[in-house]
Amino acid sequence: MVPVLEPVVSHPSPSRRALGAPTRLGLFVVVMLGLAACDPARIRDIIEAGRGTSSGGSATGGTTGSGGATTPPAVTCGGLAGLTCPGTGHCVDDPNDACDPNKGGADCAGTCQCVENQACIKGDVFDSSPKVCACVPAEPPPPPVCGPVCDIYCQYGHALDASGCETCACNAPPSTDPCAAVKCAAGTHCTTVIPPCAPGTKSCPPQAMCVADAPDTVFCGGIAGIACPGRGQCIDNPNDGCDPKSGGADCGGMCTCVETVLCVKGATFDSSPKVCACVTPTPPPPPPPVCGPVCQIFCENGNVLDAAGCPTCACNPPPVTDPCATVRCAAGTHCAAIAPPCAPGAGACPPQAMCVADAPKVTCGGFAGIACPGSGKCTDDPSDACDPKAGGADCSGVCTCVQNVACIKGATFDSSPKVCACVTATPPPPPPPTCGPVCAIACTWGHVKDASGCPTCACNPPPKS
Repeated sequence: MVPVLEPVVSHPSPSRRALGAPTRLGLFVVVMLGLAACDPARIRDIIEAGRGTSSGGSATGGTTGSGGATTPPAVTCGGLAGLTCPGTGHCVDDPNDACDPNKGGADCAGTCQCVENQACIKGDVFDSSPKVCACVPAEPPPPPVCGPVCDIYCQYGHALDASGCETCACNAPPSTDPCAAVKCAAGTHCTTVIPPCAPGTKSCPPQAMCVADAPDTVFCGGIAGIACPGRGQCIDNPNDGCDPKSGGADCGGMCTCVETVLCVKGATFDSSPKVCACVTPTPPPPPPPVCGPVCQIFCENGNVLDAAGCPTCACNPPPVTDPCATVRCAAGTHCAAIAPPCAPGAGACPPQAMCVADAPKVTCGGFAGIACPGSGKCTDDPSDACDPKAGGADCSGVCTCVQNVACIKGATFDSSPKVCACVTATPPPPPPPTCGPVCAIACTWGHVKDASGCPTCACNPPPKS
């Protein structure tokens, strides 16, 4: 085991300078004798201790020059351990020691010097201190110190000044093209759709949706002699095994389209094989209005919009209780109010209108002489081929119902052909509560509702997993 060497400090004497070199030489001899048991880090410590003491400086830090300025401590390199410099630093001879590599000092210790000789990537800076001498991450700038901001609501956030602080101006609406930042999967493309709006909302912004691409080829020809749409031309499909030049008279083909006509003003030529004709372009949706700040209130049914389509400080009233009031369904169907499934913690959801198939007709008469339910009447079914006026005595009919009785209190008349009688009325659902403004906070699981069913300023807890 090599003993720990303490730097030898001699008393001042006229021979102090002459004794310096032998003292350092003795230190290197001791280090050489114990090199097998020492590690490079320990050798560096011993060299630094000897250099710092013999040169009159501090053994633990840098040196103090004239005027009190402190220079950074030197970084030792080379020597018996062959210590390398950090980063891209270079090892040079230490002029302050008595060891000269040009005079046989092959194992002289040196000091590290650093010269910036490389470019750092963005976000890094070069640290030229000898103990680093490399690119290091730059310290992030301190966050800006911002003052108070006007208490206004900005739908798209506040505009920032040069320091990154919010101002009293609102950001403009985002791009009007929802597909600008959408990337769809292969075989699909982005299109703009107008979603259904909530009751009382004047207009809803368009949304982006990825839809399947149209087929690349349009079939034509074949046994049926299918023609191409518009001005398209039917040519042989090279990808099938049928060749019209080799006896395939009934080969199917594919449509191609080349613009050969001029379109009237306001129309454009659609050169896709499935159209190949002049079409009137669909006008783009109008840009969203540029609206100013809005009162910071929460409206359950949305804000009332002004003539420009901007929200005002008034709230829309609750929607009508009958969602089918403005719905017209196709023949053979009718509108029904159906309650959709609600999100956890959302409470009751308003019913939605849906067109459903009509109930099957109620048959009557015929060989069995089936009577109609209630006070219904059996009439001829015009959709069959049996006519009671033309000898069809046993024709089947359909039941119709016309209210011709008065119901007692608490009952209503069900005019459907399968009932056609007074039934106990189902009480209508209670009207929705009339609620005032609510705190403008976002609740993932909905607001806690009071006894009247109105949202409060508290949020529902998350559902149990």
